[in-house]
Amino acid sequence: MWDTGEYMAAVKVLGLPHPPGNPLFILIANAFAKLPLPGGYAQRVNTLSALMSALSAGIWFLVIGLIFGVHINEGVPGAIVMMLLVTLSGLAFGGIGAAVALRTGRASVVQGLFPLVFVILFLSSAFFPQDLLTGPAATIAQYNPLSFIVEGIRDPVISSLTWEVFGKAIASLVLVFAIGIALSSMALRRRIRMGG
Repeated sequence: MWDTGEYMAAVKVLGLPHPPGNPLFILIANAFAKLPLPGGYAQRVNTLSALMSALSAGIWFLVIGLIFGVHINEGVPGAIVMMLLVTLSGLAFGGIGAAVALRTGRASVVQGLFPLVFVILFLSSAFFPQDLLTGPAATIAQYNPLSFIVEGIRDPVISSLTWEVFGKAIASLVLVFAIGIALSSMALRRRIRMGG
């Protein structure tokens, strides 16, 4: 649990924390933390850390797809759009996980959300095209924000990138971001009020 403080101190003075030290992260975080962004020094470093984690998920998503032979019809711009949407998805849904963590104070509860994520995933167009879904599953998938996000990620691969699909994906991400930020803010206020 002392890693966070150790890394903050190392970033501030351009030092190296315990081995292996992650010197590239230290250099990037030091430069990022000096940007005139809102929040304190530690908050900016933590924001960078979350952004880099989400970006690494996007990179892996793209690399695994390319290894398995995915052809992106939109080429490099399509790959950039996919990376952007996957990265923003990681940040948006991470906000909901952070809200649960702040509210409960237990990692096990956050990990227990995994089955719920599967339900949300399977009630979207992530695995099955919407025209193959029937009954209540089709209705839920039609309004599930994840369906719009997945369609935005899928669009550059299977067809040409359209602003309508991209706009719906971004709007859905904004909605999930707003929910995550609102829930996190409420949970943090409650935790501060209760002194823990």
